[in-house]
Amino acid sequence: MNQQQTQTFGWPIVIIFLILFWPIGIFLLLVKLSRDRSAQFGGGGAILKFIGFLLMAFGVLMLIGSIAIEDTGMGFFLLALFGLPGLWLFRRANTQKKQGLKYRRYIDLIVNREVRDVPALAQATGYSQQQVVTDVNHMISHGMLGRARLNLEIGRVQFPVQRPQPRPQPRPQQPQTYRPQPSQNQQNRPTAQARPQAPQPQFKQFEPRTIRCKACSANNFVEQLPAQCEYCGSSLHE
Repeated sequence: MNQQQTQTFGWPIVIIFLILFWPIGIFLLLVKLSRDRSAQFGGGGAILKFIGFLLMAFGVLMLIGSIAIEDTGMGFFLLALFGLPGLWLFRRANTQKKQGLKYRRYIDLIVNREVRDVPALAQATGYSQQQVVTDVNHMISHGMLGRARLNLEIGRVQFPVQRPQPRPQPRPQQPQTYRPQPSQNQQNRPTAQARPQAPQPQFKQFEPRTIRCKACSANNFVEQLPAQCEYCGSSLHE
């Protein structure tokens, strides 16, 4: 599986700037969401809504406080300063959620159901073929379809053929050594009472299986854990 993931700054840096200087914090948040493949499937929308709600609420509080001290002009200025960015983030979250649902639909068709012809995708989604080509190219350029490519000559999404992995050969059995049987006198001798042994923990070996990603709904064939989704980079769990 393709484990490639775009490197970006961590969430602590974004949170620190949101607290200390929110304009730069919002900029860093948008940059992180634009580089994060899981955000393309609707992830991060709740964070945008929460921050947008906080900014709008803070702007309203500033307006109320300014009216109380009879400085209405400053109140409306602060309302615009905080409320408009908050409203924009709120609308951006709704747009990101809609795009996430659209890309999850493409993943379900292309990856899970193996509907890979452009006309068939256009019929299943209700979009025009040109829109399907634009959406699929966007997903491929952002690593949302793994190693797939769009063949415009035949109008089909193609994935590289995966070669079967060789199965491990069973280990040769060790030859059994001859052990002499104890004599009758030795059998009649009293032996020390055997101490009860604590049960040994049994570790169940992981069997390769298909795991459905909770972030993008793609089916991933996983040979071992931990693993990441090939299409959105999220961690896969049983």
